[in-house]
Amino acid sequence: MHSLCGRDAQDYAAVSANRRDARILGNKPKGVVTSKEVRFTKIILDHFDIACYFDAIVGGDTTPARKPDPRPFLESDRLLGGRLPGRFMVGDSENDINAGRGAGTRTAPSRSDFAPPSSCA
Repeated sequence: MHSLCGRDAQDYAAVSANRRDARILGNKPKGVVTSKEVRFTKIILDHFDIACYFDAIVGGDTTPARKPDPRPFLESDRLLGGRLPGRFMVGDSENDINAGRGAGTRTAPSRSDFAPPSSCA
C-alpha cells in the first residue's frame, strides 16, 4: 500500500457489507463520493479488492467544494450518466447525509461506528 495512504485503513464490517451489497445491486451504476483525494481512494479500493464494483469515484479534489456541499454528489450523478431513477446513497457521517439530501438524493446512514447517533435515528 502507498506509504502516505491507508496506513490505518481496515476492512471494517461496513466495507465487507458494502462489497456484498454491491454484488447484490448487480449491473446498476455505483459510485464512491469521499473527501479523500481520488488517487488515494483508488489505492484503498484496490487494496481491499473492491474497486471493480464502482463506476465512478469523486474525491475531495474533484469538485471545488467538499461535503456537505451537494456538488460532489451531483458530479457523481454526471459521471454515472445523469440523475438515475431510484438512486440513493449511504453515508457514514452527517456531512454525507446533508450533501446527499442537498443533491436531491435519497439517503440512508450506515450503521458504522463513524455515524453520529443523531443521524441514525
